[in-house]
Amino acid sequence: MGNRPMSNLLFGLAALGYWGAAIGFQYNLFHRKQRDWTHWLRLLLTSHVVHTAALLTLTIRVQHFPVSNMAEVLAVLGWALIALYAILGRRWKVQALGGIAAPAAAVLTTFSTFALGHEGYHPYKSAWFPLHVGSLVASYAAFCLAAFCSLLYFIQSKRLKQKKLNTAFLLPSLDTLDRVGFRFILVGFPLLVLGMVCGTQMPGWQWTWDAKETLVGLTGAIYVVYLHLRVVAGWQGRRINMILLVAFLCVLVSLLAPGRSHGY
Repeated sequence: MGNRPMSNLLFGLAALGYWGAAIGFQYNLFHRKQRDWTHWLRLLLTSHVVHTAALLTLTIRVQHFPVSNMAEVLAVLGWALIALYAILGRRWKVQALGGIAAPAAAVLTTFSTFALGHEGYHPYKSAWFPLHVGSLVASYAAFCLAAFCSLLYFIQSKRLKQKKLNTAFLLPSLDTLDRVGFRFILVGFPLLVLGMVCGTQMPGWQWTWDAKETLVGLTGAIYVVYLHLRVVAGWQGRRINMILLVAFLCVLVSLLAPGRSHGY
């Protein structure tokens, strides 16, 4: 058995663990009297360790940081998503965010399990390329978690209006979700800027209105608007969280849009 089948096996095991953790998080959200995040967090973190081993095995096989095609990028995105949740989400006391982060990572890792090895390899044109793509992927992971906070914000807001707070389903307060979403943007935006700057340092780079480059620039502009409205204008609540959801749609489009300079 070579490194390639071993890495795929590890990705598959990580995906199964993420699916199990996702089910556990959902169970805890709906059973207030039996809520215990410990077991599911342990399963999530164990799966993340397996995911890390899968990425290391893949890196050894391909001899470069695995961001040369979309399957590799999505595998790294799923890893970064859980890493940020484990480090920051727990610290900021939004464990319920795992109810969305875990299934999102499960979907990304499941896709990578079956897609890896079936896409073409696109060699790096510059040593800046891994830092360029890696920074963007990390920023997208932070933006995903911010959008998940906004999604939970609207769910909780609807429940408040319907006076359903006495049901078993329990989420963080609106203030907590609003604040943590903002914090994730503070983490992700500098990484986005770093990724864009690194892209401009690659030899032969010039602005060509490439679809991916244009969409990444548009995404950055929307987050600049968000930060201005949040920090300078003092916006909070539904309006600012709606902007986060719109920005997240731009993140998805810019991630999946084809790009001539990257090959994917």
